[in-house]
Amino acid sequence: MNKRITIFVNLFLIIIFFSNNQLFSQEKDAGINSPIFKINGEPSYTKFNINRISTWFKNDGESDIHQNGNSGFIYPKGSNKGAVFQSGFLWGGKVDGKVRVGGSVYRQGTVPGRVIKNSTGKWEAVNPNEPDVRIYRVRPDYANANLKNEVSDGDGKDQNEVREKYKKDWMEWPADQGTPFDDINKNGIYEPKIDIPGVPGADQTIWFVCNDFDPRATEFLYGSLPLGIEEQVTVWGYNTDGPLGNMLFRKYILINKNLEEKSFTDMYVSIWSDIDVGNASDDYVGCDTTLGLGFGYNSNSIDPVYEVNVPAVGFKIVQGPIIEGTPSDTANFKNKYISGKKNLGMTAFYFTVNGDNIYTYPSQEVYQTGTLAFYNLFQGKLAYTGELPINHKTSLPTKFPLSGNPIDRTGWIDGQIHSPGNRTFGLASGPFNMAYGDTQEIVFAEIAAGATKGIDNLQAVTLLKEYSKVSQFLYNHFFDFIAAPSKPQINVTTSESEITLSWDQDPTAVMLTESYSKYGYNFEGYNIYQIPAPGFPLSEAKLIATFDIKNGVTSIIDKEFDEINNVYIDKVIAFGTDSGIKRSITINKDAFNANLPLNYGQKYYFAVTAYSYNERPPFGSHIFENPIDVIEVTPQSAFIQEDISRINVFPNPYYGANPQEINKYQRFVTFSHLPAEATIKIFNLAGQLVAHIEKTNPESQFVRWDLNNDAGYMVAGGLYLAYIEMPELGKTKVLKIAIIHEQPILDRF
Repeated sequence: MNKRITIFVNLFLIIIFFSNNQLFSQEKDAGINSPIFKINGEPSYTKFNINRISTWFKNDGESDIHQNGNSGFIYPKGSNKGAVFQSGFLWGGKVDGKVRVGGSVYRQGTVPGRVIKNSTGKWEAVNPNEPDVRIYRVRPDYANANLKNEVSDGDGKDQNEVREKYKKDWMEWPADQGTPFDDINKNGIYEPKIDIPGVPGADQTIWFVCNDFDPRATEFLYGSLPLGIEEQVTVWGYNTDGPLGNMLFRKYILINKNLEEKSFTDMYVSIWSDIDVGNASDDYVGCDTTLGLGFGYNSNSIDPVYEVNVPAVGFKIVQGPIIEGTPSDTANFKNKYISGKKNLGMTAFYFTVNGDNIYTYPSQEVYQTGTLAFYNLFQGKLAYTGELPINHKTSLPTKFPLSGNPIDRTGWIDGQIHSPGNRTFGLASGPFNMAYGDTQEIVFAEIAAGATKGIDNLQAVTLLKEYSKVSQFLYNHFFDFIAAPSKPQINVTTSESEITLSWDQDPTAVMLTESYSKYGYNFEGYNIYQIPAPGFPLSEAKLIATFDIKNGVTSIIDKEFDEINNVYIDKVIAFGTDSGIKRSITINKDAFNANLPLNYGQKYYFAVTAYSYNERPPFGSHIFENPIDVIEVTPQSAFIQEDISRINVFPNPYYGANPQEINKYQRFVTFSHLPAEATIKIFNLAGQLVAHIEKTNPESQFVRWDLNNDAGYMVAGGLYLAYIEMPELGKTKVLKIAIIHEQPILDRF
């Protein structure tokens, strides 16, 4: 919804609206159209859009709002349905006892660029018009990835344009300014031809840096002087099914670079959001204190924009500011756990209601009703009175209003006092102190859930809370994703009509696979598949057998998202039978050919996987199975070095076709029982050399002749001589080959 072009047709409503909330309405118009700040380094905008979310970020701190002023957080991606109008990151603290507030909401109190020492040794903000003062976006697979989703999301006119943007940011990734990267050779230096820019393991990373050193910006925001902060922002996410595909992560690094080398005391940080779940006039908000989650949802099961499948959106603090703790405490900081410290969680939740006199929005540009009002909100107090809200259910003051459960309607929930409408909310964390030169690192997950068939507005809240648990679990484990057991090491033996796959030759490898246990997932069994051909996904394979532990676990069912019908369905994902563990299988039938016997000399493709199982998974699937490694196998007898009498060619005679041919344009005969190296020369009866074939594959006793001469044309029907040289054996052999072509069939006349 574009809140800048809303038309009010009733004059009385106009008067009431502006008299009750004049400041609030002004703020929605003030940010992007600010006369102070214009576009700086280019590009200044980019999108996060690697998974089901598509949303905007700008290098001055603005986020979740489209450049045209509409809601910018689109969910699901491609739907053109907005769930968040705008969001931002805020802070507030004291310098010499006086409160200062900064950050980003409808307006931005920050400007692009880092803060560096000038020639006099003083901190100085860089020129925001410098070419490297831009927003950066990378993805590790950009060079070969299909980028059609980015194109359809408006990132460029075609894939080449999008790819060039990714390439530029890859090559110019500003690691010297603090950007994360995967240091492949561990030398501490970013080398674009070796290293991978972005959060290691992430599928898309956005980075920019800004600062609050311009007093015009901070005063334009809430009437405050700057604190003196450099703010480095990293946004990342994962292109995957399940919960992770419905969230992104935001890391904010704050560095105290105060010009007077002052400390910040009683400091708070906050993530703020103006949620518009579809239509802006029918929303509710709430918080979950146990999860550190603030969220917005639709007040009704039907929304004018989303219709019946209305999502919920929220922010969860997954890593709060670091403070001193007890000796038994640990804190997550810069991807390490530090003993004796702890991370603060959500210490307050606040919300505003459009037009309300109590839960009202702070005014911009005014210190008393802007800076001090927001500082009150950070502490869980009412903006203008500085008093704690009173829980109307308990009659007690609280820092966590609307912390009831909207599902079972217990406790204080939205709608009990206020009608549905336009809401903003925020979650805060503090207090803490920052000495001059100190760094704080705060991370939030921005999550959406629902917008699928069968999930209504309240079920979306339940799903959102489950997703929030996933975000915390994975963040706590540094995104060490739950994996399957290690892959079995396969040995292959063949005969003329059978193939045996075994994986028991290496006891160490077997133990490594079968002793797998991680996050409650334990080794459960092996799956054996036949694959149509290399490159086919597992969904196209035929399951030949499952060998699983005898433990009462047989068929395993998961919820799977059906993209065609846009709904979650039950699906059997493992077909155990309590057969007991076996480590070999002999195959003599073709699962893709009505289970008929295997053909001698024909190529077949198989895979053996191991899978783990968790009866009560922390999130997502009950099983994890390792990716397939395709094994190419051909039924054949073992070659005996001295026995060249078995060398032959089939079919012989060739009567117009070969049962192993896929179509009439791929004619061939097969020489069998050949040694590792052989040279085959085909002559006609006139003694002319027709074709020349080299065999150099020691893993196979076969080689094919495509019935073409060395010029690439099909040979005429008749009798041919195959002269076979075997240099390793010092022997030769001659075979006669009869070729009889079928009568030509015209494709067209």
